[in-house]
Amino acid sequence: LPLCYDPDKPNTLYCFDLMREVPDTAQGSYQETGIFRLQVNRMPFVAPLSTLTADCEERLGFTKKWVMDRAIEVKFQRVLQEESVLGAKEPYEKTAVDPDLGIYDSFVTLHDKGVLRSVRDLKPEEKLTAGEHSFDDTKYHKLLWRQVARNWPEALPEKDRIAWKNFCGLRLTAPPTDTTLTYDLYSRTVEELIQSTDTDQADRNVLLALRDYGKELYDKVLKV
Repeated sequence: LPLCYDPDKPNTLYCFDLMREVPDTAQGSYQETGIFRLQVNRMPFVAPLSTLTADCEERLGFTKKWVMDRAIEVKFQRVLQEESVLGAKEPYEKTAVDPDLGIYDSFVTLHDKGVLRSVRDLKPEEKLTAGEHSFDDTKYHKLLWRQVARNWPEALPEKDRIAWKNFCGLRLTAPPTDTTLTYDLYSRTVEELIQSTDTDQADRNVLLALRDYGKELYDKVLKV
């Protein structure tokens, strides 16, 4: 569902994933809010609703009528209005407090060191289910969830596995900083270097491995 354009970046459109529940706040990542951004000439590319044929409805598991009804249901929610969305642009601002990007922004307190030490000794399936960890710095809640998702995805409940895949897809197609490569730009850059006559064979072998890695990521995360 289109929400609003970014006044500072006219090619950036903020949207809401109609498959997600309406959040209490627009502050946070896609995994937390269902709010994401689309950018002109960058993946993912979006097809108009008119392309949702009967065959597509059956394959995707929702209908054009459901999309329209769901859009009407949520579009006037206060949290999805332009003022709320643009007022909470994290994690898209360079100054956003995204835990992966701000991991070294502060020192770990003695209390958090103790909590992290105790969490480290837990089994993967216990790290998120052993109760609420009382961190001084709230970023460690997100970092802990992402650690389990990255290393032991099988330990996550089904809804969290889906959320993690969506999060990874967003990182590959609309990363939180303009200096991060999208999957599309990564693939084109690697292919251009492979085809370049200035690339020697040793470097080309590395680039071929990087191309295979990119294809593996696409099949695992982006392929529908």
